[in-house]
Amino acid sequence: MMPGPVHTLAIDPLTPRPEVIDEAVDTLLDGGVIVYPTDTLYGLGCDATNPRAVERLCSVKGRPPTEPLPIIVHHRKVLTHLVHGTGEPLEALMNRFWPGGLTLILRRRGAVLGAIAPPETLGVRIPDSPVALMLARRLHRPIVSTSANLTGRPAPVAAEDLDIALAKRIDLVLDAGRLPSGKPSTLLDLSGERPMILREGAISRALLARYLPEIEAP
Repeated sequence: MMPGPVHTLAIDPLTPRPEVIDEAVDTLLDGGVIVYPTDTLYGLGCDATNPRAVERLCSVKGRPPTEPLPIIVHHRKVLTHLVHGTGEPLEALMNRFWPGGLTLILRRRGAVLGAIAPPETLGVRIPDSPVALMLARRLHRPIVSTSANLTGRPAPVAAEDLDIALAKRIDLVLDAGRLPSGKPSTLLDLSGERPMILREGAISRALLARYLPEIEAP
């Protein structure tokens, strides 16, 4: 259970009120760390362009700053400034699985989002969540989207399941009730010579293989 003092706002996962989103965006712009619902699990997020916010998020989660952090964006056009494309396979995957529970690991453009390691690649997705999409759209910046749990602990599907030690150190919780998925996004690495699934989650390997017959599993 979350401790009482944590600043929590109820939010409708399908039709979020703009004033609630605006308060969350203001928190992100101030360098804050928030918990928010996605289409998979509750996410722990911050402004991905703010190195101090990213550092703080890693500290809150107990995650080494050298480990990669995924991001969410609200539209594909944002990707042109962040990653290199991989042609038709990428387009087919985005058309089929975005918005949705697929995180694609792509080759990063230069030193963009330098606070997120490693420097060569970037994990990104467009979630099928009105709350998450509206946050990213109104912030006009990518948002870190890692599961809202301490490293090594179960990821929450309800705000009330947040670890107290984590909840005490964040600025805002957007509570949309219990989420239906319960699975993390699938991590698909397209940065190498052959596509590889690093984590099978909301999107199955069998479904991805229809689009990438050469896909490899770890």
